[in-house]
Amino acid sequence: FQKVKISTWRLLLWLLTRNYNIMAAGLFVVFLIATLVLTAYLVYRYAEPSVSIWVLLLVGFTWWLSFAIVAIMPFDVSATFYLNCVKKVYCLNVTEVEYDSDGCSPMTSLRITDPIGWCDSHQDCECLAPQSWVGSNILNGFWNLVYWSSQLLTWILLPIIEGYMSAGDFTVGKKLKASLRENAIVYASLGLVALIVVIYMVVKNGMGPDQLKATIMMTSNMWGLFMVILLLGYGLVDVPRRLWARTNHVKSLRILHFRASKLSSEIAEAQDEEDEIEEEVRSLSGLIRPADEYKEYVEILVRKAKLTDVGEYSDYRPNEDDGVDMGKLVSLHKRLIRNKRVVNRCQCQWNALMDQIFEMEDVIACQDSDSKQFVRSLGTTPKYPQQVWLWKTKVKPVIMRMLAVICAIMSTLLLWSEVTFWSAEPVMSVFAIALVHEGQALSYVSLEFLSMMTLFYLCICTYIVVFKLRLFNFYYLVPNRHTDSSSMLFSAMLLSRLTAPLCLNFISMVHLDSHVANTNATSLVQETSFTQVQGHMDLFNQLNAYYSIIVLLVALLVIFRCGTRYLTLCGIQRFIDDDEETDDMVKEGKLLAGRERRRRERSGNAHANFISTKEKMFADKVSLRSTGTATRKKGSSVARRKSPSMAEMMESGQTSNSLADDMDLSDSKPKTEKKGGRFANLFGGSSSKVEDEVALLDDDLLTNTPPTRTRNARVDDRNLFDDI
Repeated sequence: FQKVKISTWRLLLWLLTRNYNIMAAGLFVVFLIATLVLTAYLVYRYAEPSVSIWVLLLVGFTWWLSFAIVAIMPFDVSATFYLNCVKKVYCLNVTEVEYDSDGCSPMTSLRITDPIGWCDSHQDCECLAPQSWVGSNILNGFWNLVYWSSQLLTWILLPIIEGYMSAGDFTVGKKLKASLRENAIVYASLGLVALIVVIYMVVKNGMGPDQLKATIMMTSNMWGLFMVILLLGYGLVDVPRRLWARTNHVKSLRILHFRASKLSSEIAEAQDEEDEIEEEVRSLSGLIRPADEYKEYVEILVRKAKLTDVGEYSDYRPNEDDGVDMGKLVSLHKRLIRNKRVVNRCQCQWNALMDQIFEMEDVIACQDSDSKQFVRSLGTTPKYPQQVWLWKTKVKPVIMRMLAVICAIMSTLLLWSEVTFWSAEPVMSVFAIALVHEGQALSYVSLEFLSMMTLFYLCICTYIVVFKLRLFNFYYLVPNRHTDSSSMLFSAMLLSRLTAPLCLNFISMVHLDSHVANTNATSLVQETSFTQVQGHMDLFNQLNAYYSIIVLLVALLVIFRCGTRYLTLCGIQRFIDDDEETDDMVKEGKLLAGRERRRRERSGNAHANFISTKEKMFADKVSLRSTGTATRKKGSSVARRKSPSMAEMMESGQTSNSLADDMDLSDSKPKTEKKGGRFANLFGGSSSKVEDEVALLDDDLLTNTPPTRTRNARVDDRNLFDDI
């Protein structure tokens, strides 16, 4: 708090007293406002409406700090080369980095008492100041403000608030206590490790207070540096590959169908968990007396679970352990909160995914159209169908290919620079050569542009993984305003811990860190203001070669899809071309999308909600997975189907117009009447439960009314007219 306070007062004092360049100050403010607008857009795009305003403000401020670091870094780079020129021309005997912020060091001879001030007031100065020069004081104050604010948020405030939002307690005080207890356990473990490292460094090197402070700051960045290595190695390969894949509409549609199959399973699992929680809430409600002390807490659970058919109090206890205590209520409440978030988010994801599938199907259907007009099969036709057709089928694929090629070149150059940045003589980093050349020539515009584009691409490669990362299948960002408070807070913590190490990595890669690269090779005697505040990558002095190897290794693993194949072998199915299991899931996703299309056509609403009751999704999962897909288990190798899938039946059998129109199924075998209707013979060897669920599903599709699902219910026989 003291650091933030001092940095803020210095910043305000500078704004009030300094006679600064109006254009430089304007550029500085414009960049900060641009990052603020970007932050506001991202918060609006991801945060669901139910997120509280104070969580939005905290997350937005944390994201803004992360983006502001990247936006202001080019100003610091140009200021570094300007100060380097001034000190070389107007300061004598500069052999090491010993100087104050705006002048020569007392240990050097002075040609001019105040070289920076003299150059600001004289046009014949040999070192021209950049248009973005705002003074080193403002940069130091800004970096101090950003750094200490980020540390306060990412290590203290945000974890406590995230724990508070996820706690299952019923009062504010107990929620806060639970959050503090959980974070204390984590930080006690991390603090013990950090304390051991600090004690070792103090004993070995005899560090003073300043060196100890720098070591602690560097230790706090170690986790971020390690994550940057992994995420950057992945993003450098994934970004150009993703852009190139979008030009192939057929493959993109297969990927969307694959995601639909996986998402349907996630929805079914979440709804099964919801059923279990509701049963537990009902049972607890039956164990509570009217005057019980836990009555109000159980009523909260009943209200949040939206139950109306709760049981009445009964003295019967089938088990001796049956009873109500606060620990059980808190645990159940936490599960209920988590499950409701997952169910709502998955259903919203399904609606958005179906829209993407239908849009891609329309693009493929209109791609070779003679009319050269884009027509949507669902929803309204665009106002300018010819222009939309030209953009989606001709122009956009070309632009995507061009961007993919440009990103591939950038990724190659960055990967080479990351691998060779430790080589000071000769300088092998491409971006170090380019930036030092432009900086020594005082070409500030090209220097800042090159720095900005490099940092921008580094951030894209790193942040795109953050925005698509799924941790424990709960913490991840979902666009279209479907991200809950916990995921927003977690992403803010992760982003804040990555940005400063990413900038340190950039400074080292372009040889502006004197502790990583030899300053004699770049002829620099000036440190960046960011390095003066953040410190150096001193802990990597002996690990630079290993650092490069890790980045290269991660990139190679991504190029050959080793991670994807390993996860598939472990039972976590990923999209792999020419894989039988992937083909089966793509077919299932296609069936689900076709069924959703017909449902929307019947309802007359192109954006109708995917599902109004959890029974339909459960029946979908049972009917589609019963022929063998459910044999996939975690921890086992990829299981192959022992019986043909429904899509294979449809492709190999004779088409029945009435049956295939509703279920996308056909069967060439003779039909035999049996209990459960005409669908029974499609599941040879299936249990009666599957037949009942399928029959219930078809009744739901026709009537569009929520059914009452029973686990082993029987239904009347079906006929052809029912299917029609």
